[in-house]
Amino acid sequence: MAVNVKGVVFGTVIIGSLTLLIGYFVRQFKILSNSCYAVSGVIIHELSLKKVKLTLLLKLQNKSDITINIENQQYDILFNNLQVAHFSSNEKTTIMSDAIATLPIVVEFNPVDLLQKGLNNITMILNDKNNITIAIKGKVTAYAGIAKVTDMPIETSMSLKEMMAEESPESMANCKDFYDKVK
Repeated sequence: MAVNVKGVVFGTVIIGSLTLLIGYFVRQFKILSNSCYAVSGVIIHELSLKKVKLTLLLKLQNKSDITINIENQQYDILFNNLQVAHFSSNEKTTIMSDAIATLPIVVEFNPVDLLQKGLNNITMILNDKNNITIAIKGKVTAYAGIAKVTDMPIETSMSLKEMMAEESPESMANCKDFYDKVK
């Protein structure tokens, strides 16, 4: 029985190439799942005792070598540890390889509802931006081609004063370079 040497070599090359390609994509999505993100600012549309409406600017860095798409954003917005709003969007956002994109998160709620949830001294809190801590907790879906990471966790918080500052503080210690770029 004769062995087809060309067929064996061709099969080995194909299997080796596929293994390398799959390994590459696994590494890239591992990098992606450890992406850096931060609230880099806030646009205040209205801040009163009757209505709070603002847009949080969440910056997300794609440190991988592949361009990704973000969709299926689901966030709970917490105001001084009390959930005040839920934001969801299926709008697709593309983040180029080794780049940063901004995801706007619109938050709107009635501060009086916070009184019903047990938050006291709302007037004092609204007048002092140091006393307002806004947190985002949620998940997004990131994909490139047929490769997909679902339920990539996003969790960050900072005071309203920090969000409005020109230089936001770090909220993740392992992302120093990212925060230098955000500033």
